[in-house]
Amino acid sequence: MGLRAGHRRRQGEDPRSQSGATHRHRPGEAGSGPVSRRDESLTAEVRRLADLEAIRDLARRYAHCVWTRDVPGAADLFTADGCMDTGTQPPLRGRAAILAGYQNLLGPAVFEPFVHNHVIRLCGERATGVCYLDLRATLDGRSLIGSGYHEDEYAREDGCWKFRSRRLTMRYLVPIEPGWTMPAPPPVPAPRPEPAR
Repeated sequence: MGLRAGHRRRQGEDPRSQSGATHRHRPGEAGSGPVSRRDESLTAEVRRLADLEAIRDLARRYAHCVWTRDVPGAADLFTADGCMDTGTQPPLRGRAAILAGYQNLLGPAVFEPFVHNHVIRLCGERATGVCYLDLRATLDGRSLIGSGYHEDEYAREDGCWKFRSRRLTMRYLVPIEPGWTMPAPPPVPAPRPEPAR
């Protein structure tokens, strides 16, 4: 009956404990060492991908704020001690300075940035990156076209990725003629109906 000679099963005792066989974990069962390590590795990879996407979205949201002239929204994408260096003025340090600086910068001017080729290096709760930029702008009534890149430092603040610093380098920003600041062209005429046959 599966009992060794001289051994009597106690009431409620698991008969499997008498067989001398050890229990083997099935794949995916709790306590399985190799599966646990694999799960931890998968969790870490998902976290890494989520962090990369959050940082890429940070750059996209910054561009959207500049397009829509959302100055408070742009300033909120920086850490409390964040720094913005446009390369043409003294760096703006802290959210209050960034807010005031962007209010002056985006007052009369129009900036339409397109961001791409975002390269990121993660290091725990910090990261660095380079984000490339194509720019259309209107300054002093002139149409300008430019290209450059942002050198960024990122930090997680209150669970969200934010800019710790941004440094803009423009390779060129030149006027283009006739540009897009000229009066709007007349509307395109609608197609004429075909003559009756």
